[in-house]
Amino acid sequence: MKKPYTFFLLACLILTTLGCEIIGGKDDGGDDGISIDLPPPPYQEFPRWSPDGNTIIYYQSGLQLYDPSNDRSIHNPDSAGIWAMDFNGENQRKILNAGYADWSPDGDWIVYVAGAQIFKVRFNGTSIDTSTVEQLTFEGRNFFPDWSPDGEWIAYDSNYESPTGLSFLWKMKNDGPEKQKIVFTPDQGEARMPSWSSNSKKIVHIQYLVGVHSSEIFSVNSDGSNPIQLIENKATDYYPKYSPDGETIAFATNVQIWSMSEDGKGMTQLTFDERGTMPDWSPDGEQIIYSGPKGAIWVMDKDGSNQIPLTFRPEGKID
Repeated sequence: MKKPYTFFLLACLILTTLGCEIIGGKDDGGDDGISIDLPPPPYQEFPRWSPDGNTIIYYQSGLQLYDPSNDRSIHNPDSAGIWAMDFNGENQRKILNAGYADWSPDGDWIVYVAGAQIFKVRFNGTSIDTSTVEQLTFEGRNFFPDWSPDGEWIAYDSNYESPTGLSFLWKMKNDGPEKQKIVFTPDQGEARMPSWSSNSKKIVHIQYLVGVHSSEIFSVNSDGSNPIQLIENKATDYYPKYSPDGETIAFATNVQIWSMSEDGKGMTQLTFDERGTMPDWSPDGEQIIYSGPKGAIWVMDKDGSNQIPLTFRPEGKID
């Protein structure tokens, strides 16, 4: 396990020089407003491929410099948010102040999370149309929105109306009304991270199981009926994602990416390096993008071959 990210006075001087600051801390009492605390991890996360295959959006933590020799990093909060790039990694640019985002099935909208609420906004691949911002949730804490392939619904997890404060699966119409709780299992542990099947009839998700200290992958009908546990490996499974044809599910377990058939059979490990998580599929189902080694965005063929970085972590010496 990596040691905590720590900073000393010299780091503050470096931050002042670069016009950066450390995210998440309280002011240290100085006039420059620089704070000393734990910054975000130096990762680029949650890559999502556009339906036309031309653009990838992802979360950038604002990392400016990372020193692998002592595990220290410098962040600029102004550059943190959702970024976009071409499918080959070129033309990287920030587009939105948010922590998580995904595409509508027609590629005209982005649904995103800011302040634990869900919004949507038009995005033409180049710029955000701020006049179209719509807030879809207003109560509770809401995360991981996923738009159904038929365009009608958005699934997400929320702790709204939860007696324990844990999160469970909901769905709502694509403009926010008709919110319905579809997975509510407080006796079994919370349910999170939904992903729709290609026919919009099923949802795959993770469920934290009480008493076994693990999260397993389940599928359920879109109305909440017929829950099925797909795997039982007593590990920590995250980020399940249906392939475009609905026949395969990519997911992460123990910070490596695996795939399996939609019925939970044929588990295959795809990554073996230091990190592999948060997978998403190309529109043709032939490739997978993910957050990979050195916290960068990578792409690989669906069988795990030809792993290539699309972004690179800026590294250098931080004394």
